[in-house]
Amino acid sequence: MVVVVTMFLTPSLTALATALSARLSAGRQALAPFEAAGEDGPAHVVIGGFGRVGQMLASLLDEQRIPYVAIDRDTALVAESSDRAGIVFFGDASQPETLRHLGIERAAAFVSTMDEAGSAEHVISAVHKRWPHVPIYARARDLAHADRLKACGAFGTVPETVEASLELGESLLIGLGFPEETAQTVIADRRAFASM
Repeated sequence: MVVVVTMFLTPSLTALATALSARLSAGRQALAPFEAAGEDGPAHVVIGGFGRVGQMLASLLDEQRIPYVAIDRDTALVAESSDRAGIVFFGDASQPETLRHLGIERAAAFVSTMDEAGSAEHVISAVHKRWPHVPIYARARDLAHADRLKACGAFGTVPETVEASLELGESLLIGLGFPEETAQTVIADRRAFASM
């Protein structure tokens, strides 16, 4: 009887242990302080949302050796991203204290890749209001949403698709000081890789 019960419980307990481990890892990551480069070092990019588009941008930044820190509310996603070059925290980008913890006041840019239109507008408004010197780039759902994000303070907006994330990456690189031709070459290489 004990053997039969153990056989039935083992898969469930394994899944529970995996989920608990992910939550604990995400919690530790959320508590660890992020130290951006000092005044002599390169400024970092803060990415709000680390889903498909956020990860593609992070990959682009990794390739160009641009430091970044990302934040997302999905604990499993944060735990899965622990081996990336940048740092991915669990948290809510709409909370000013959380953004201060990520060094937003020293950031080269803030990028919103959030899927929820209302959340993106709220976060962009909050970032623009508190840190107007930080340029904001944003993923938009469509042209009307892009206009609303610009009204909230976004400097550059791009409607969503894979191509949109590449355009956002190019706009970000140029905004960070890359020559336009170099940024276009980097994006062309990424576009060719994505289409393989």
